[in-house]
Amino acid sequence: MLRLIDYIFQRYFLRCFSQRYMLERFLPEILASNIYKKTAVVNARKLNKSELILTYTQGKDGIELETRRIGKPGDYVVKNPSGEEYIIAEKIFLDRYEHKHFNMYRPVGKVKAVKYKGPDINFYAGWGEKMILRTGDMLASPAPNYDEIYRIGIIEFLQSYSPDLL
Repeated sequence: MLRLIDYIFQRYFLRCFSQRYMLERFLPEILASNIYKKTAVVNARKLNKSELILTYTQGKDGIELETRRIGKPGDYVVKNPSGEEYIIAEKIFLDRYEHKHFNMYRPVGKVKAVKYKGPDINFYAGWGEKMILRTGDMLASPAPNYDEIYRIGIIEFLQSYSPDLL
């Protein structure tokens, strides 16, 4: 358990929680939750040079910047049906998606996820960039390792995920 001083320092001075804190605070709740599979077919392209991708999602006040990431050669830029773009490292992408045709990929990965009910905060995603988290968003951790936590905007979650009934 994180010490109170760590919580106070991160909450009131950094204003951005660490990935470690997010795992310690939310992973037990996530692990006790339902498992979801991504159902939306995505468009993806492999990077052949470094590129900055800004990820925008639908927020409570309209379109908002969720996070940013610089992809390196070999990484994939994934575009969801909603238009949201984000970067996934090659190994992770190949584990979570299978090629369908042209630049279209079918997701095969699963997550456990819970609806976040706290105040709006920022935290560091597994790739080291700040990520916004709003009340009502989903906090997710990918199966089977559950070794990171990231945000999925509720609108994007409802458009792209369904409960895994198997």
